[in-house]
Amino acid sequence: MKVEILKEKIKWAIGAAEKITGKNLSLPTLSYVLLEAKNKTLSVRATNLDLGIKIDLSAKIEADGQVMIAGGMVANFLSSLYGQDKVVLGTTLNNLTVATPSTKSVIKTYPADDFPTIPEVVDGEEIQLPTTQFIQGLKTVAYAAASSDIKPEIASVYLYHQGNELVFVATDSFRLAEKRLKLDQKIKIEPKLIIPIRNIMEVIRVFEGNDELMTVRYNNHQVAFVTEQIYLTSRLIEGVFPDYRQIVPIGHKTEAVILKTDLLNTMRLSTIFADKLNQINLKIITADKLLEVNSRNSDVGETTVNLDATLEGEDIEISFNARYLLDCLSSIDADSLAVSFNGRQKPIMLKGVGDAYFTYLIMPLNR
Repeated sequence: MKVEILKEKIKWAIGAAEKITGKNLSLPTLSYVLLEAKNKTLSVRATNLDLGIKIDLSAKIEADGQVMIAGGMVANFLSSLYGQDKVVLGTTLNNLTVATPSTKSVIKTYPADDFPTIPEVVDGEEIQLPTTQFIQGLKTVAYAAASSDIKPEIASVYLYHQGNELVFVATDSFRLAEKRLKLDQKIKIEPKLIIPIRNIMEVIRVFEGNDELMTVRYNNHQVAFVTEQIYLTSRLIEGVFPDYRQIVPIGHKTEAVILKTDLLNTMRLSTIFADKLNQINLKIITADKLLEVNSRNSDVGETTVNLDATLEGEDIEISFNARYLLDCLSSIDADSLAVSFNGRQKPIMLKGVGDAYFTYLIMPLNR
């Protein structure tokens, strides 16, 4: 193998692939990154059997070949080559050589014969949409997924199709986020994809900032995210996502319309005084035009804030986890929020004023 390539390009690709490698004592090849020069393309591959990536890079290929490397070490090495725009990668006596006009280094490699195949999604349906929109959809809900794998169906992001919209949903049973994106295409096989949250975070990391068109290909067991250079595939969770629509309120008994910045600043202040559950107490008295937020911690103190808001409906007192509310605010683009209530034991619903595409629910903490 002999390849001339831009240093930043290969450093990024190896670094992205290395994050996907896994530790497996029975399959040590999963710890490494595969470089393959073939057909005027340098491919960088990695897999942990749950997630796989293949990045195709344009390069000057003088000789085909493949080599398996410790990705983290090589990425760190390339980062240390200051003032070099291009590198020449080669193989000599089963080692990788990295040469620049002023340096030549030899890096240990490993036999590539047992490197696993990256699964190809075939005989399935596909959706095309801008990568930026898709990644934004994932980011808008991913923080609401469960962090524990005890219930894999909710330690995931759920993607499905409804009407002409692609819907992203995540929940940990204490809060729920839903984001809808309009699609321009008709879909024959409607997706119902439950994708593990740890894989979703890698999808976001790899594709964030990419402004190309993305193709999402899927079948019953696998989903692939494809752009011109990147092919990233993930297994799907086999199960049923909770029927969350039955808990989404249709109307409301009480509603407060608040400036997002006012609510954000109030939550940040209140969490300083919150207890270990981050409990915030909220009181609305519509006749007095009062929206009061209180938090108390016996070890710290207490604070009470009166918020300017437009109020309607019944009076209510309710408690909730302030962190759950703070998590969703960056997902709302509107300047004002509509916060709706249907009683002390029912979910609190947040929406941006004028935004029908994002919905967020928080279960109350009333005790």
